[in-house]
Amino acid sequence: MLQRWRYDTYAIKQRRRVQNILKTKESPLAAWESLAKRYIIPPAPPKAQIKEMFMVEDAVRVAEHDGIMYKNIRYASFELQTYLQRVGIRNKVQIRYDPNDIREIAVWDEIAREHFFVPTKRENCPALSFAQLDKARKALRTPEIEELETQAILAEQQIYEDFKDKNRKGLSKKRREAMQIAATRNVEFIERSNHAPGVDPTNAAKPKREKPSLVMPNNMPKTNKNRKPL
Repeated sequence: MLQRWRYDTYAIKQRRRVQNILKTKESPLAAWESLAKRYIIPPAPPKAQIKEMFMVEDAVRVAEHDGIMYKNIRYASFELQTYLQRVGIRNKVQIRYDPNDIREIAVWDEIAREHFFVPTKRENCPALSFAQLDKARKALRTPEIEELETQAILAEQQIYEDFKDKNRKGLSKKRREAMQIAATRNVEFIERSNHAPGVDPTNAAKPKREKPSLVMPNNMPKTNKNRKPL
Protein backbone atom coordinates (compact mmCIF):
# COMPACT_ATOMS: atom_id res chain seq x y z
CA MET A 1 0.00 0.00 0.00
CA LEU A 2 2.80 2.44 0.89
CA GLN A 3 4.78 1.63 -2.26
CA ARG A 4 1.69 2.04 -4.42
CA TRP A 5 1.01 5.48 -2.94
CA ARG A 6 4.67 6.46 -3.35
CA TYR A 7 4.79 5.67 -7.08
CA ASP A 8 1.15 6.20 -8.19
CA THR A 9 0.30 9.30 -6.15
CA TYR A 10 3.29 11.08 -4.63
CA ALA A 11 5.64 10.70 -7.62
CA ILE A 12 3.31 12.21 -10.23
CA LYS A 13 2.01 15.19 -8.24
CA GLN A 14 3.79 18.56 -8.52
CA ARG A 15 5.65 19.54 -5.37
CA ARG A 16 6.60 22.99 -4.12
CA ARG A 17 10.04 21.79 -3.02
CA VAL A 18 10.75 20.09 -6.38
CA GLN A 19 11.53 22.67 -9.07
CA ASN A 20 13.10 22.60 -12.52
CA ILE A 21 15.66 25.05 -13.91
CA LEU A 22 12.85 27.59 -14.60
CA LYS A 23 11.95 27.60 -10.88
CA THR A 24 8.51 26.14 -11.54
CA LYS A 25 6.97 23.29 -9.61
CA GLU A 26 7.61 19.82 -10.89
CA SER A 27 6.67 16.28 -9.88
CA PRO A 28 9.37 14.00 -8.45
CA LEU A 29 8.93 11.60 -11.37
CA ALA A 30 9.40 14.34 -13.97
CA ALA A 31 12.45 15.65 -12.11
CA TRP A 32 13.93 12.14 -12.04
CA GLU A 33 13.39 11.64 -15.79
CA SER A 34 14.87 15.03 -16.71
CA LEU A 35 17.93 14.47 -14.52
CA ALA A 36 18.36 10.96 -15.96
CA LYS A 37 18.66 12.48 -19.45
CA ARG A 38 21.37 14.93 -18.34
CA TYR A 39 23.39 12.72 -16.00
CA ILE A 40 24.50 9.11 -15.92
CA ILE A 41 22.67 7.17 -13.21
CA PRO A 42 24.54 3.96 -12.39
CA PRO A 43 22.42 0.82 -12.27
CA ALA A 44 21.59 -0.74 -8.92
CA PRO A 45 24.05 -3.44 -7.84
CA PRO A 46 22.85 -7.03 -8.21
CA LYS A 47 21.44 -8.90 -5.21
CA ALA A 48 24.54 -11.09 -4.95
CA GLN A 49 26.76 -8.03 -4.61
CA ILE A 50 24.46 -6.50 -1.99
CA LYS A 51 24.57 -9.69 0.09
CA GLU A 52 28.34 -9.78 -0.21
CA MET A 53 28.57 -6.21 1.13
CA PHE A 54 27.17 -7.34 4.48
CA MET A 55 29.52 -10.31 4.78
CA VAL A 56 32.27 -8.32 6.48
CA GLU A 57 33.80 -11.09 8.61
CA ASP A 58 36.11 -13.76 7.18
CA ALA A 59 37.51 -17.08 8.34
CA VAL A 60 39.29 -20.18 7.04
CA ARG A 61 37.75 -23.63 7.40
CA VAL A 62 38.45 -27.17 6.21
CA ALA A 63 35.77 -28.41 3.81
CA GLU A 64 34.46 -31.92 4.41
CA HIS A 65 32.49 -34.19 2.10
CA ASP A 66 29.24 -33.13 3.81
CA GLY A 67 29.90 -29.38 3.85
CA ILE A 68 31.62 -26.69 5.90
CA MET A 69 31.26 -26.41 9.66
CA TYR A 70 31.39 -22.94 11.23
CA LYS A 71 30.28 -22.07 14.77
CA ASN A 72 28.85 -25.61 14.95
CA ILE A 73 26.59 -24.83 12.01
CA ARG A 74 26.94 -27.00 8.92
CA TYR A 75 26.66 -25.29 5.53
CA ALA A 76 26.15 -27.39 2.42
CA SER A 77 24.82 -27.06 -1.12
CA PHE A 78 25.08 -28.70 -4.54
CA GLU A 79 27.32 -25.87 -5.78
CA LEU A 80 29.70 -26.42 -2.87
CA GLN A 81 29.77 -30.16 -3.54
CA THR A 82 30.60 -29.53 -7.20
CA TYR A 83 33.39 -27.13 -6.24
CA LEU A 84 34.91 -29.62 -3.78
CA GLN A 85 34.95 -32.29 -6.48
CA ARG A 86 37.21 -30.03 -8.50
CA VAL A 87 39.57 -28.85 -5.75
CA GLY A 88 39.40 -31.89 -3.48
CA ILE A 89 37.93 -32.74 -0.09
CA ARG A 90 39.55 -31.59 3.18
CA ASN A 91 41.03 -28.51 1.58
CA LYS A 92 41.07 -25.18 3.39
CA VAL A 93 38.58 -22.68 2.01
CA GLN A 94 38.12 -18.99 2.70
CA ILE A 95 34.65 -17.96 3.83
CA ARG A 96 32.92 -14.69 4.57
CA TYR A 97 29.78 -14.24 6.63
CA ASP A 98 27.30 -11.68 7.88
CA PRO A 99 27.56 -11.53 11.71
CA ASN A 100 23.86 -10.61 11.86
CA ASP A 101 22.59 -13.60 9.86
CA ILE A 102 23.62 -17.23 10.39
CA ARG A 103 21.65 -18.59 7.45
CA GLU A 104 24.27 -18.23 4.73
CA ILE A 105 28.01 -17.89 4.12
CA ALA A 106 30.08 -16.94 1.07
CA VAL A 107 32.82 -19.31 -0.10
CA TRP A 108 35.72 -18.06 -2.22
CA ASP A 109 36.11 -19.96 -5.50
CA GLU A 110 39.84 -20.19 -6.25
CA ILE A 111 39.17 -21.18 -9.86
CA ALA A 112 36.53 -18.62 -10.84
CA ARG A 113 38.03 -15.99 -8.49
CA GLU A 114 34.65 -15.04 -7.03
CA HIS A 115 32.37 -15.86 -4.10
CA PHE A 116 29.40 -18.20 -4.19
CA PHE A 117 26.80 -18.51 -1.44
CA VAL A 118 26.16 -21.62 0.65
CA PRO A 119 23.10 -21.90 2.94
CA THR A 120 22.76 -23.93 6.12
CA LYS A 121 22.22 -27.64 5.67
CA ARG A 122 18.97 -27.46 7.63
CA GLU A 123 16.09 -25.70 5.90
CA ASN A 124 13.99 -22.93 7.48
CA CYS A 125 16.84 -21.73 9.66
CA PRO A 126 15.79 -18.61 11.64
CA ALA A 127 17.52 -15.28 10.95
CA LEU A 128 19.51 -15.15 14.16
CA SER A 129 22.79 -13.35 14.57
CA PHE A 130 25.84 -15.25 15.80
CA ALA A 131 25.79 -13.17 18.99
CA GLN A 132 22.17 -14.09 19.71
CA LEU A 133 22.94 -17.75 19.20
CA ASP A 134 25.93 -17.58 21.58
CA LYS A 135 23.82 -15.86 24.25
CA ALA A 136 21.14 -18.52 24.00
CA ARG A 137 23.69 -21.31 24.35
CA LYS A 138 25.37 -19.65 27.32
CA ALA A 139 22.01 -19.13 29.04
CA LEU A 140 21.24 -22.83 28.68
CA ARG A 141 24.77 -23.83 29.70
CA THR A 142 24.62 -26.86 27.49
CA PRO A 143 27.47 -28.26 25.37
CA GLU A 144 27.42 -27.26 21.75
CA ILE A 145 26.04 -29.86 19.38
CA GLU A 146 27.59 -30.91 16.11
CA GLU A 147 24.57 -30.11 13.95
CA LEU A 148 22.40 -27.03 14.33
CA GLU A 149 18.71 -27.94 14.33
CA THR A 150 16.20 -25.22 13.50
CA GLN A 151 13.85 -26.18 16.30
CA ALA A 152 16.74 -26.24 18.74
CA ILE A 153 17.66 -22.66 17.83
CA LEU A 154 14.12 -21.45 18.38
CA ALA A 155 13.90 -23.32 21.68
CA GLU A 156 17.20 -21.85 22.83
CA GLN A 157 16.07 -18.35 21.93
CA GLN A 158 12.74 -18.76 23.74
CA ILE A 159 14.38 -20.15 26.87
CA TYR A 160 16.83 -17.27 26.83
CA GLU A 161 13.96 -14.76 26.60
CA ASP A 162 12.15 -16.48 29.49
CA PHE A 163 15.37 -16.41 31.48
CA LYS A 164 15.60 -12.64 30.97
CA ASP A 165 11.95 -12.09 31.94
CA LYS A 166 12.52 -13.63 35.37
CA ASN A 167 15.22 -11.06 36.13
CA ARG A 168 13.35 -7.92 35.04
CA LYS A 169 12.04 -7.08 38.51
CA GLY A 170 13.96 -4.31 40.23
CA LEU A 171 15.61 -3.08 37.03
CA SER A 172 16.02 0.60 36.31
CA LYS A 173 13.89 2.37 33.74
CA LYS A 174 16.83 2.74 31.37
CA ARG A 175 17.55 -0.97 31.57
CA ARG A 176 13.91 -1.89 30.91
CA GLU A 177 13.88 0.38 27.84
CA ALA A 178 17.01 -1.31 26.53
CA MET A 179 15.40 -4.71 26.99
CA GLN A 180 12.31 -3.49 25.15
CA ILE A 181 14.49 -2.46 22.21
CA ALA A 182 16.06 -5.92 22.24
CA ALA A 183 12.60 -7.50 22.17
CA THR A 184 11.78 -5.39 19.10
CA ARG A 185 14.89 -6.74 17.41
CA ASN A 186 13.68 -10.28 18.11
CA VAL A 187 10.45 -9.52 16.26
CA GLU A 188 12.52 -8.21 13.35
CA PHE A 189 14.67 -11.33 13.03
CA ILE A 190 11.56 -13.53 13.20
CA GLU A 191 10.12 -11.48 10.32
CA ARG A 192 13.39 -11.81 8.38
CA SER A 193 13.30 -15.57 8.91
CA ASN A 194 10.21 -15.76 6.70
CA HIS A 195 12.24 -14.52 3.71
CA ALA A 196 15.38 -15.63 1.93
CA PRO A 197 18.76 -14.06 2.82
CA GLY A 198 19.29 -10.72 1.10
CA VAL A 199 15.54 -10.01 0.71
CA ASP A 200 14.16 -6.90 2.40
CA PRO A 201 11.09 -8.06 4.38
CA THR A 202 9.58 -4.55 4.28
CA ASN A 203 9.20 -4.65 0.49
CA ALA A 204 8.87 -8.37 -0.14
CA ALA A 205 5.54 -10.13 -0.24
CA LYS A 206 4.90 -12.45 2.67
CA PRO A 207 5.27 -16.08 1.51
CA LYS A 208 2.11 -18.13 1.49
CA ARG A 209 2.08 -21.08 3.81
CA GLU A 210 0.52 -24.24 2.48
CA LYS A 211 -2.30 -25.66 4.53
CA PRO A 212 -1.36 -29.16 5.70
CA SER A 213 -3.59 -31.91 4.40
CA LEU A 214 -4.91 -34.42 6.91
CA VAL A 215 -5.59 -38.01 5.89
CA MET A 216 -8.33 -39.53 8.02
CA PRO A 217 -8.38 -43.30 8.53
CA ASN A 218 -11.21 -45.25 6.95
CA ASN A 219 -11.96 -47.34 10.01
CA MET A 220 -13.02 -44.46 12.27
CA PRO A 221 -15.75 -45.45 14.79
CA LYS A 222 -19.15 -44.02 13.99
CA THR A 223 -20.64 -41.57 16.47
CA ASN A 224 -24.19 -42.05 17.74
CA LYS A 225 -26.03 -38.83 16.99
CA ASN A 226 -29.08 -39.91 19.04
CA ARG A 227 -27.06 -40.45 22.20
CA LYS A 228 -28.25 -38.25 25.04
CA PRO A 229 -25.69 -36.31 27.04
CA LEU A 230 -25.08 -37.40 30.60
